[in-house]
Amino acid sequence: MAGDKYCEFIESIIHIQPEVHTFNKYDNEMHFKIDILEKVLDRARFHLHHHNNKLTQGDFGSLGVTVGAHRELLISPPLDKRASDGKPTYKRPEDLEVPLLIYLLLIHNEKLPVLKVIERFTAEINQELNIYDFEKTSTGVMRCYTNTRFAARRLREKGLCTCSLTHKQVRGIWM
Repeated sequence: MAGDKYCEFIESIIHIQPEVHTFNKYDNEMHFKIDILEKVLDRARFHLHHHNNKLTQGDFGSLGVTVGAHRELLISPPLDKRASDGKPTYKRPEDLEVPLLIYLLLIHNEKLPVLKVIERFTAEINQELNIYDFEKTSTGVMRCYTNTRFAARRLREKGLCTCSLTHKQVRGIWM
């Protein structure tokens, strides 16, 4: 599995002392390490005034990325020139309309904040999503969250949903 090399890399560079486990809220230590690494990178971005990642998942995926003998990431040129030119595949709002409508029908009695609905919906369809769906857009929000909001708007425009995923609470009748 391609992700294993990244997990092994993170495992090799982040070591958590036993005392830290007393305030760690994670059941999975690797999740804790990934979040720590993300915060370290956030601070580096802040100090360097480099707030936007310009490297797309597609371009990253086309690079040769390996872990060296001394725990360093080795980056080599794109493995296939065409790969960096190709468009990534992710779920578009129109791809999410039917699954979202079904999901909203299943939870129509629950009064949940919009973010909770989006989190649960994306967790429900997680197996159908890929890395490009979780890429942060220029607004800083994951693509699957943004596209879920757009899918809800499209459902409203078609008259299939009277709910609003732009208000604090999801409410209404789904047909």
